[in-house]
Amino acid sequence: MNSETTTRRERLGLVLRTLLAVALLIVLFQFVDIDEVGAALSRANPGYLLGALALVFANIGLQMAKWRFFVRLVNPGNSNIEIAASLLFGISLGTITPGQLGEFGGRALRHRSLPAGAVIGLTLVDKLQMMCILGIGGATSLVVLYNPRPIFGI
Repeated sequence: MNSETTTRRERLGLVLRTLLAVALLIVLFQFVDIDEVGAALSRANPGYLLGALALVFANIGLQMAKWRFFVRLVNPGNSNIEIAASLLFGISLGTITPGQLGEFGGRALRHRSLPAGAVIGLTLVDKLQMMCILGIGGATSLVVLYNPRPIFGI
């Protein structure tokens, strides 16, 4: 296969993905009342909105750093662009699938330099690590919040 065929195939893929994105946005906007969204945003406290936006960027940044750490354990030569594309595509695909299962395949689809099995395994480790943190935090909060004898005098 020559480079012209590869370039043509990449362009066709880009056009198809763009058309799919536009079609999905059109379908989405059929179910959303823009006036209600605007009214809700106008009533919202701007400080809370900016705080939430800052937390979103911080969360994505931390997830990116964690995913880069995991991927570079397997292949230290991976570029930040490929790692970010893998993470963001996985998150995007995970939001439309039950239980965020699409995140496993989404991350694997965007990684060209790692085998799909390795990416899925790293994603599983990433998810299990987060579940452990939530479990420890949840168990700790149960002890603190539901203790018959207050620990901190609350």
